[in-house]
Amino acid sequence: MCAVGTFSGATFAYDNRKYWSGEMALTLGLVGGAAILYVLGAVLLIFRTTVGRVLVIIDSVLGVIYVVAMVDHTGKSALLILATPVLIALVLAAMKPTGRWIAAKRTVHNRRM
Repeated sequence: MCAVGTFSGATFAYDNRKYWSGEMALTLGLVGGAAILYVLGAVLLIFRTTVGRVLVIIDSVLGVIYVVAMVDHTGKSALLILATPVLIALVLAAMKPTGRWIAAKRTVHNRRM
């Protein structure tokens, strides 16, 4: 979601160069950084690391805050639909079975040695 937002924002900014502002640059930078952290967290989570889980949870919380701030700034409550994938990622990463899944890898790995 962050990558799509970054791409969309960059396209919008390029098409509307005369409206370019510091706020737009800041938003693109923050969303781009969040996209990188989200991808990194997802990859680390696939490798069953706790760091990946924490990155996904933190970035998802920041994503929800961003969407809520965007709704507050624009006044368009329909934008709340953008929080759906972020909330799904947040709930799935924060669930106890995810923690057990990560811990199971460490247990199996330790038994083989």
